[in-house]
Amino acid sequence: PTVIAGLQRWGPGLYYNPSVSVPTTDGGSVKSKYGVISETALLRDLLHWDSLYIAGRLHKPCVIDHRSASEDLRSRIDAAVVANRRAALSAALLLEGGHTRDPKGEVSLLSLLTAAMSLSYGGDVRVGIAENPRKVSNIVLAQHRLLTGIYAPIAAELGVEIPPALPIPEGA
Repeated sequence: PTVIAGLQRWGPGLYYNPSVSVPTTDGGSVKSKYGVISETALLRDLLHWDSLYIAGRLHKPCVIDHRSASEDLRSRIDAAVVANRRAALSAALLLEGGHTRDPKGEVSLLSLLTAAMSLSYGGDVRVGIAENPRKVSNIVLAQHRLLTGIYAPIAAELGVEIPPALPIPEGA
């Protein structure tokens, strides 16, 4: 714990393990990623995008295990995650609003989700070098139903109409 706490003082404040085997209820296991972060660093990045490191990861579908947290902390984290995602969708609307339009003159759900998911990769030097250059589109296409479930209610709150399902382009 002392070593991890020391590591968390650098960079975005997150100890991240990208390759963990997690047991499943059926006796198997699934390869997973997990991160350990202080509540202060988590809430700061979610609400202020200090590094956009954990905030960017939480733009995507994820499981937050805060079983050991108090009810107050759980509520604050959940509210911060929603605020973070609302900010991501708002940024995507600003970025895509004047650019990518469908034949009806509307911004497509695909372009909004792609813009929101790409926010945290914009300054990542690994993309195109050590990362798949299609990483963002792969995330959006593979998780479009989960992403739509996350972002459709937020879009409705913002007064933005989006189609109920994401049409996947052929060859994608």
